[in-house]
Amino acid sequence: MAITLNNDVSSTAGNRAQQASATSAQRIGSGLRINSAADDAAGLTISNRFSSQILGTQQAVRNANDGVSLIQTADGSLGSITDNMQRFRELAIQAGNGTLNDRDRAALNAEAVQLKEEINRIINSTSFNQVRLLNQDSSIDLQVGANSGETIAIDTPNLRQQFDDLGFNDINLSSASAAQSAIGVLDQSQDVINADASRLGAIANRLDNTIAQLQTSNVNAAAYRSQIQDADIAREVTEKTRNDILLEAGIALQQQANLRSELVLRLLST
Repeated sequence: MAITLNNDVSSTAGNRAQQASATSAQRIGSGLRINSAADDAAGLTISNRFSSQILGTQQAVRNANDGVSLIQTADGSLGSITDNMQRFRELAIQAGNGTLNDRDRAALNAEAVQLKEEINRIINSTSFNQVRLLNQDSSIDLQVGANSGETIAIDTPNLRQQFDDLGFNDINLSSASAAQSAIGVLDQSQDVINADASRLGAIANRLDNTIAQLQTSNVNAAAYRSQIQDADIAREVTEKTRNDILLEAGIALQQQANLRSELVLRLLST
């Protein structure tokens, strides 16, 4: 009579339990349900796509914030120009008074020259990351999305050209009539500044809204990605415990099977 000694069943079950326990341990340690393509190839592909979208959107938020900072820089300079322009206008009104003598008017004109030079200095020196903001026509494109074509343009004002067209650099307060002309040019120049500031402010508001939308989109994308790739820790702990118990039981059964095999071999050898 043939006697067959087969312990493969308990050994296979033990290996399965050991592998399942190791998988649960890996998921508990990483916090992820998908640690490799073998876990869920389709899920990994979707998760990676969402990760790329999230990273791209995070950079887009930083880009938009850079745009807001750029506009704040330009707006701050426009505010400084306005302050100087208002003082210039105050001097022009004073110089238009016919009761002043030439010495008085010369003193007012000297201060006006300094104000004009300061205004031009601000126009020519205002920059953001080495990009001039007020003395040239330029369009700055901001990538404010994770995908191609999602841009917002900031068209910077060319105050130097606008003021030249108005004759700003030609005004003076050397006479009452010159002062009257200066008041008109200063008012037109201030209108230009107000229009530029209003336009930049509208773009800043648009960027703020874009940032809020991007952040909301990223929260939603991260939540969806979490559903796909994150491990259910409570479930994995339960699974690991169950498989550890099965593994221990399998080892015990294997030991008993080994003892029976040894007993049979001893009987056969006697």
